[in-house]
Amino acid sequence: MNGLGNDFIIFDVMDNDASLPDDISQNIWRNIADRDNPATKGCDQILILRAAHEQGDCFMDIRNADGSRAESCGNGTRAVAAYIAKHKGQNNPVIETLGGSLSCAVMSENRVEVTMPAPKFAWTDIPVAEEIKTNGVKLHDELPPAFLVNVGNPHAVFFASKKTKWMASKYGSDLEMHPLFPQQANINFAQILRDFERATILLHTWERGAGLTKACGTGACATAIAAIELGATRLPDGTLRTEVDIIPPVNQDRNESDIITIRYQPGAETYIMRGPAEFEFDGKVSL
Repeated sequence: MNGLGNDFIIFDVMDNDASLPDDISQNIWRNIADRDNPATKGCDQILILRAAHEQGDCFMDIRNADGSRAESCGNGTRAVAAYIAKHKGQNNPVIETLGGSLSCAVMSENRVEVTMPAPKFAWTDIPVAEEIKTNGVKLHDELPPAFLVNVGNPHAVFFASKKTKWMASKYGSDLEMHPLFPQQANINFAQILRDFERATILLHTWERGAGLTKACGTGACATAIAAIELGATRLPDGTLRTEVDIIPPVNQDRNESDIITIRYQPGAETYIMRGPAEFEFDGKVSL
């Protein structure tokens, strides 16, 4: 499955959790995610659907392409919600993750809305290695200050006027491993587009454990939140626009159906992420 080109392999063991042990070697996950694997075709992340721990419909165990575990995945959440709707007949699933429980609404076959918990801005919640203000952090001499936020996983957001893909390619790997981030971080480079009636941002993300990806759902959330919190979506008359369209790099023609829309009101307990999810193929693989 994929969400805006951010692709996933889903293992459904909700009814037989023991069939896929939790302690499988990271090397096996890396092999499954390898783009040269003829059986799987590779992926950005692996999503293992296990029995719910609490009152949700499932627990989503997220593995990055390098085999490491992730707390949250926005595009993956939409993909899993669409999967559950198709295979379990539940159009409003609650998906548990390490980053919290997410309520979803499958609006059509390939359009999903997710209610996300409030973002966290405190330095201890990102987390970072030392006490700092997180709304303007200098991480590199050649880059503007970054906005740090945790949206289920840690993100740094840089705003630039151009060359965001080049920046993500050049600086993403080093910034992911910056000593300020004890758990590493996802690195976002965003360009606010002025030629749209709606608040619109072009985004390139270097994902922790996956590298440069075609889209990142939590990166879209983090970037929209940063833009709103910084007042970058404010109109000339002072009105703060609280709904932002995020254009991922896969959407070169800026097709309206291939965007992630974030609706965020500062101080609210939740916010909304809305975007597509698509099925690609299914099959079997031996571990």
